[in-house]
Amino acid sequence: MAGAQSFGERWRGLGRDTRNRLLLLGGAGMAAPWITGALVKLYLDAHGQPTYPWLNFFHPIAVLIAIPGTLVWASPFIVLASLALALQRWPFWPWLTPTDRWLIAYGGLLVGLWGEVRLFVEVFWTWDAIALFAGFLLVPVYVPYLLAGLGLGTVVALARVVVRRVWS
Repeated sequence: MAGAQSFGERWRGLGRDTRNRLLLLGGAGMAAPWITGALVKLYLDAHGQPTYPWLNFFHPIAVLIAIPGTLVWASPFIVLASLALALQRWPFWPWLTPTDRWLIAYGGLLVGLWGEVRLFVEVFWTWDAIALFAGFLLVPVYVPYLLAGLGLGTVVALARVVVRRVWS
């Protein structure tokens, strides 16, 4: 294929702002479960309840399981980042500004993170290792939150359009 660009060339072709926003959308979904788990463990330790030892998280087998598991947990947010990029490039609803299009994705991010954090608080609180390491079972639980957030973001973006049209 003559003229086909590699992923790196396409990535560098995006603006810096767009790259940072896409990394935020995908990276938040990857970091949220581990930050939630660490905070729940610290809370339980502070209240004298038994928890899983810190060193067991760094066991080589646990690390090998955690890396693909993290990608599975973050897969809805990676899809969200792809959708956000498509929203920026696809000219549907031409009256939406680029900021309005990002608001749609941010709605999905915020409400999706809320659902993900709620789920992982429960998983780490009870230390359900089977649910934790069978991550594909957890994803359908917080995807509805992400979809509701996309709907909320769309409502906010359309409200901005109405306000702009009324006040201009």
